[in-house]
Amino acid sequence: MKKNIKVGGAVEFICGGVFFFVGLCMLLGGVAAFINNQNFKESAREIEGVIAEIESYRDSDGDTEYDVWVTYKVDGREYTEKIGYYSSSMFEGKPIEILVDNMYPTRIRSTSGSLFVVLILGGMGLVFALVGGGTLLVPLRRRAKVKKVIAAGHYVYAEVTGGFLCHNYTVNGRHPFKLECKYEDVFSGISHMFTSDHIWTDPNMYVGRQIKVYCSQDFTGPYYVDMDSLQNMM
Repeated sequence: MKKNIKVGGAVEFICGGVFFFVGLCMLLGGVAAFINNQNFKESAREIEGVIAEIESYRDSDGDTEYDVWVTYKVDGREYTEKIGYYSSSMFEGKPIEILVDNMYPTRIRSTSGSLFVVLILGGMGLVFALVGGGTLLVPLRRRAKVKKVIAAGHYVYAEVTGGFLCHNYTVNGRHPFKLECKYEDVFSGISHMFTSDHIWTDPNMYVGRQIKVYCSQDFTGPYYVDMDSLQNMM
């Protein structure tokens, strides 16, 4: 019968998946922004303009937003258009490098603003993807190792000695437990301690009972405390 291996909580997989998905989307957004910026550059020229006005206003969340208007000249004609970028270093009258579409002079972009968007999306996307990927990878690697240990077929029966509450892990306001058990090797006289994965029942109710632990014959490397064996031996 195939054993249902419980390694890593659902919260870890969900959080890791969400972080990885968001990070991947941001990375793709950064790539798209880079490609869009490169395409715009091919049909634009770089000129110097002057910040004519900076308007501030509150958005629906109460945050302060800014509209930056730039005055520039193309082929002797003066234009004043808004760019979709603002930084705290900007002030009215400050020269600014902009990209102007050769076919449509009213289409402009800030040279530094375009690069800023690419770096922010790409950088944050990379961080989110790495965090999410790491959160997913750890339990997956642990599960693969545990499956290998179980497939090897070697196990011992250890005695439940107690457990502890995992204060650093919370699901719906509850902290899980981890069960602790001990096996004493009759040949060497050495005791080996094992700790289960997260469980949601108080392990102290099992103290003194035997539990199956899958491990290597030399008690090194990964192991798996089989909580199902407690019920099977009732």
